[in-house]
This record gives sequence, structure tokens and C-alpha cells, in this order.
Amino acid sequence: LVEGSRLYPEPQWESAEAFLFGDNMNDSNQNLFNTSDLYFAAYLKVAGIPLAGTDKQGSRVFFQFEDPGSSILRDLKDQFFMDQARVPALSYSQALKALKNLIFTTGS
Repeated sequence: LVEGSRLYPEPQWESAEAFLFGDNMNDSNQNLFNTSDLYFAAYLKVAGIPLAGTDKQGSRVFFQFEDPGSSILRDLKDQFFMDQARVPALSYSQALKALKNLIFTTGS
């Protein structure tokens, strides 16, 4: 994605929880996309896909994102894994740090 072509409006966060989970922290009636790939998860976060939560299975943490339907996630996945993804570097770095922090604070 290039600047100005976000799938969702530019978010404004009041806290780390708001940054990570948006406004849908407890909405369990939604379609979710799961990934344990930290770098892809950070890309999805920066691309504007809302993080719905995490699921720890043994030593692995899965990031759960809201599935906006259509082909949005498939297109983002293709861009990322074909090395065509474009996101702001600072935002990507911040998303990585926040998700890493989430991994280490997710219950043991």
C-alpha cells in the first residue's frame, strides 16, 4: 500500500489496547483470520485490518484479525509474500514492537 491508499481510515489510538485491538475487543460474532507470522501480522495491522485478539496454543501465539470479506485479505497476503507490499516503515516498526509486546504479555 502506498500513502493515502489505506483500506480503512487513518486510526487514532488512545492506548496500547486501542492500537492493538481497535474498538472490537470483545465482539466474538465476527469472522476471523488467524496467523502466527509476526511480520505478516504487523503488515496487516499497518494496512488497517483490525486486530481482534490473540489465541495462545502451546508456545505459539496466533494473531486474530477481523476478516473484512471480499478479497481484501487475499490481496494483502499476495502483496506481502510477493514482496510488493508498501507500508510506512515507522508504522511497521511500531506495529512489530506492539505485537512482540503482546506475545510476551499473553498468558503463559
